[in-house]
Amino acid sequence: MEDNEVKQPTIEYQELLDSLMENTPTEVEFLGKSYKIYWLTNKTVRRFSHSMVSEKDPDKRAMKLVAAILCNGNYFRTKFWWHFYWRWLYHFASVSQVDVLRILDAGKKKVPQEAYLLSTMLQTGLTDLMMAMISEEAEHIRQEQAGGQHSL
Repeated sequence: MEDNEVKQPTIEYQELLDSLMENTPTEVEFLGKSYKIYWLTNKTVRRFSHSMVSEKDPDKRAMKLVAAILCNGNYFRTKFWWHFYWRWLYHFASVSQVDVLRILDAGKKKVPQEAYLLSTMLQTGLTDLMMAMISEEAEHIRQEQAGGQHSL
């Protein structure tokens, strides 16, 4: 028998919702300094996604992602300071993988997963970088899959 009872959310879910509504920061230590990481803005998530797709060097990509998370929330830092900051992290600061992991883990927790995953799936279908087929090509593919002959 199914239990269709509506129950109150648990304390953990209430705290998570409160954290989201109040934009409660998570404090993380990075290079000997304490940083507050707030919920990621759309611009930060966009920059994060762009860096993941465009940067091929894994060390440089990691520094771009760390800089994006640490510069989150402030327009000046996100727009202008980010470019200098990730280069400084990459070329001059000795950042360990443990520090990178700590920042990325804190940043991941600041993106609601269900919305993020759904958004990623929808973005895949809505991007203008995917190849589009004309109707004749689509019909040709359908006929090949069905085992029939095509007429192009």
